Amino acid sequence: MSIYDDLFFDRLGRADLLTHEQQVDLAKRVAVGAEAARRLAAGDDAASLAGLVEAGRSARAKMIESNMLLVVEHAERGQYRGDLDLIDCIHEGIFGLTKAVDRFDWTRGYKFSTYAKWWIRLAVNRAQANTGSTIRLPVKVHDARIRVMAASRSVDQTDSVTELAAATGLPDRLVEAALASPNVVPADSPTMVGAHEEGMSLVDFVAVDDGFEDHLVERLDREHLAGLLEERLGNLPGEQGSIIRSFFGIDGPQRTLREIGESHGYTGEWAGRHKRNGMARLAADPAIAA
Repeated sequence: MSIYDDLFFDRLGRADLLTHEQQVDLAKRVAVGAEAARRLAAGDDAASLAGLVEAGRSARAKMIESNMLLVVEHAERGQYRGDLDLIDCIHEGIFGLTKAVDRFDWTRGYKFSTYAKWWIRLAVNRAQANTGSTIRLPVKVHDARIRVMAASRSVDQTDSVTELAAATGLPDRLVEAALASPNVVPADSPTMVGAHEEGMSLVDFVAVDDGFEDHLVERLDREHLAGLLEERLGNLPGEQGSIIRSFFGIDGPQRTLREIGESHGYTGEWAGRHKRNGMARLAADPAIAA
């Protein structure tokens, strides 16, 4: 470990941890600064934008520095999944954290740490997957292999290249290249085993950044919405929350309105009325409707 690494860990120990509200405030300034930088590059009035750009840069640096413990945490886990040591994993994790800061959308409601950990994991795991004996393939072959693997789950393994091409919409030559290619990351490798434990998949290693962003945002949106629903269902008046849970099978087996009504000593119409009223309340909730 070099003197620069010692200085890094010394500074890391002094970094302030931020609350969710502080993270959001910084994220707002980062977004405003990025927009000001775009306008400045387009030739808008420099005097009114320079201050916003500088404030955005300062907020960006603060977010990165204050979330470095996340990087170290995931780098420590990732160092055993390939040939990179801890310091190299930290460097890769910082790259992922920087991506997270630049792409974070505070308006969606979830915590920055929840969002950032996926970019950090992706950066560390990808770097480990690209070292040692792991074979790297062209992006087109990566993507083709994933589509062929997905199609092969639903068709006969002996299907011809032509049939797989028809199922995937890929040219025959690309299907042949995908079938002939070795695994990008062996399913039983330490990298993939560790990634599976963290909820990642092969797609997370080969998808381009924009594709991963879409996948990640969709996942976080689902988790955030599920959390909101759990909270809001508990706040619904009377039996509305429990009826909706039973009808959609949230906490157990799905039940009909008639079964729900009878379990409460009433009719299915009674249960249906409470369900409709509860659903109307949920639909009117700005956080859920958004």
